[in-house]
Amino acid sequence: PLVRKAAQEPLEELQKKAIVGDVVVAGQAALPSLKERLLDEDWQVRDATLRAMARLGVGALSCSKDIARLLTDDSAVCRDSAKSALDTMLGAGLAAADLKVVVPPNAELYVQRLKHQDPKVRCAACWVLGHSAAAVVNLHGIAEVLVKESNPKMLSLAAECIGAMQLAALPAAPEVAESLKSFVAQEGRQKMRSIARSAAGAALMQLHKEVVAVIGRAITKDP
Repeated sequence: PLVRKAAQEPLEELQKKAIVGDVVVAGQAALPSLKERLLDEDWQVRDATLRAMARLGVGALSCSKDIARLLTDDSAVCRDSAKSALDTMLGAGLAAADLKVVVPPNAELYVQRLKHQDPKVRCAACWVLGHSAAAVVNLHGIAEVLVKESNPKMLSLAAECIGAMQLAALPAAPEVAESLKSFVAQEGRQKMRSIARSAAGAALMQLHKEVVAVIGRAITKDP
């Protein structure tokens, strides 16, 4: 408890008594210590640290990539706090906190988390990759999820992630098609996977639409 308080109380006191500039300066001085606490084994310490960083706003911007790593934390509370911290920075007009900026440097971490034993962590990793356009670094790995994954939510997220990549996802078309065949073959599980099946179908249709559009532009020479 004392360690958790240490992550919050100094910043809370500064916010009450000092001007904004002083809070930012003092907060930046505390960043090395706060970054270490993001790696603490106690999820409550990590959560308290994320909340403290969110209060710092621009003062913690240099740690945005470290915060982003906790988007796939083992703790659901920490995952939410990491997202809230980045949302707070982005809401303050700090474009450097956008997922498309903070996720790519950690892309391999999220790819590894796709194999986590907790389906909620796997879903978080897929969501992060899909919303940051970093999924392209492991396109076939995400496509493989459509064939091997058993969690319907994860299946749906993977399909949506691939669909959102548009033409960049074209190499994964075979896996998407295979997933649809798999859903049809497993009659006993069709009900559970209906949403995922629809998402996979939509992803395949999106790829088809993009390919047709490219061919059409090539034929008409319309850039």
